[in-house]
Formats: sequence, C-alpha cells, structure tokens
Amino acid sequence: MEGSDEPNHHTAKRKRGGDNLSAVTNGGVDLSLLEELEKSRNSVEALDIKTVKKLVLSFERRLKDNIAARLKYPDQPEKFADSEIDLHEEIEKLNVIPK
Repeated sequence: MEGSDEPNHHTAKRKRGGDNLSAVTNGGVDLSLLEELEKSRNSVEALDIKTVKKLVLSFERRLKDNIAARLKYPDQPEKFADSEIDLHEEIEKLNVIPK
C-alpha cells in the first residue's frame, strides 16, 4: 500500500476537546487528574479507634430510630422512610472499616 492516498488507520486518535492541549502545555501532566486526587484526599480521615467508635455509635442510634419508627408505623412505610435513608447512609459510612 505504499504510495496510496488512503490515510494510515494505525495512527493514534486524539480525544475531542481541549484535554490534550492542557496536558501538553502542563508538561504532559493532566491537571484534572491531580485535582480529583486532591479532592479525594480531603475526604479521607484517619481510621483510628475513636473514629470507629463514633461510626458505630452513630449507626446504633440510626438503627434504634429506624426500629422505633417501624414499630410505631408498621403499615405506613412513608412514616419511616426518612429513617431508612438515614440508616442506609450510616451503613455506607461503615464500609470504610476493613473486613
């Protein structure tokens, strides 16, 4: 296929938008990735015994509130829906504890 007017299909494709331009002007480093890393670092807190106790106590409180609401309104789920959401959020927070 030498001398052919067909374009080379094996060349690397560039992403659309200005992403490549910003990476080139910053020495090949994509700053958006660094910004995301910084954001995630800010949300990480030390997992010590005090933090674990606080998470567990908060979970127990939400669980107690949920059980009370379920017992008070067993046939009206809309009455305890908020406590279900709160309990779910606490369970998600407990996922940071290693298994």
